[in-house]
Amino acid sequence: MQKFLQTACFFFLLCALDHSFAQEPISPITLPESLDTAKVELGKKLFFDPRLSKSGWISCNSCHNLMLSGTDNLVSSIGHKWAQGPINAPTVFNAAYSIA
Repeated sequence: MQKFLQTACFFFLLCALDHSFAQEPISPITLPESLDTAKVELGKKLFFDPRLSKSGWISCNSCHNLMLSGTDNLVSSIGHKWAQGPINAPTVFNAAYSIA
């Protein structure tokens, strides 16, 4: 474990010294300067509201569970009437920054 930490620290220092990493195409996510608390609360209510689903029993959180990193951790997600879907539920973390 100690050897691993030494190697990791050396690599980190090497990367910090190498300025070529400064031109990475992916930059860290910056925090928003301000949030509209009313919009945040509305989004929270809609995300957890099962009345928006076809059956009235499934909310967004059913598949994109925030306690499980925003996903359901299944290979193939379960939908209405216990039907197994063709794909899994991708995470919703940082979805606001998605370009797709």
